[in-house]
Parts: sequence; C-alpha cells; structure tokens
Amino acid sequence: MSELAFTIGPARPKHVRKIALLYKEVWAEMAHLLGPDLTRARQASSRTVAQWIHDDPYFVACRDKKVIGVAGAEPRYGTVHMVHMVVDRDYRKSGVGTALVEHVEQFARKIKASKVWFDTHPEMTDAIRLYEKMGYQKCGYFRKHYWGIDIVLYEKLL
Repeated sequence: MSELAFTIGPARPKHVRKIALLYKEVWAEMAHLLGPDLTRARQASSRTVAQWIHDDPYFVACRDKKVIGVAGAEPRYGTVHMVHMVVDRDYRKSGVGTALVEHVEQFARKIKASKVWFDTHPEMTDAIRLYEKMGYQKCGYFRKHYWGIDIVLYEKLL
C-alpha cells in the first residue's frame, strides 16, 4: 500500500464505540487461531474499552474520522505492557502498526520504563515480522496459556 495519511493521538471517550467495533471485526478474523473463548475476550464491549482507556494510555490511528488502529500502553512495575493492538485489515502494511508501536515506545521512554513487552499468538506472522523489524525479541513462550492457546512473549529494552 502507498503512503497513507492518518493521525495518531490519545484515545478519548468519543472513540470508544469505534474501538469496540474495530476489536470485534479484527478478532473475528483471527477466531480460527484464537478459539472462541479468547476471541470473545478480545472483542471487548464499549463499556470495557471505556474502562481500559480510563485506566491506561491508549493510542488511536484515525483516517477521516475512522478509527483504523489502536494500541494500549499499560505501565507495570517499571515496564510498559503493550496491549490490545489491532489495525483494520484495509490499512495493514501502510505504516499504521509501526506508528502505533512508536507511540507506545515514546510513552514508555517518557515514563522511563525499562522496556516494552507484549504477548501474541505464534501464528500471527505478519504482526511478528513487524515487531521483529522494529527490534523486538522473542523472550518467552507459554504453552496452553489463554484458554489453552499458545502465546509467545516479545520485549524491546529501551
């Protein structure tokens, strides 16, 4: 995809419904990997999303008032746990994911976190390629972790 115009900023209450819809769409695409229980857990309601963005920083990528990507940054014990990152299928490979990760990293540096870390499904190969290209390294593997689904851990020291 060619250069795409979009903006990234903090998630606000006005974004909640759009974020919940994006989660529903993206995680439905991944249901064959995640299974029904983890898919349902990732398809957060508007109420749950509102609580998430109240509790922790979340960043949204928007194009023409449409939320096309989102990532959360949970500060935990001197680290930042990147959570709930998704990009709309129509906007993948256009820099949105990279920009969201960069925003999480900027936030982590601002609060002087030692690293950014996250978990993902081992078969989400496009996402893993992006993370590894950005300097993230595999640091762990949980077998049968979330509802019996394998999970791989990645980190980037700052």
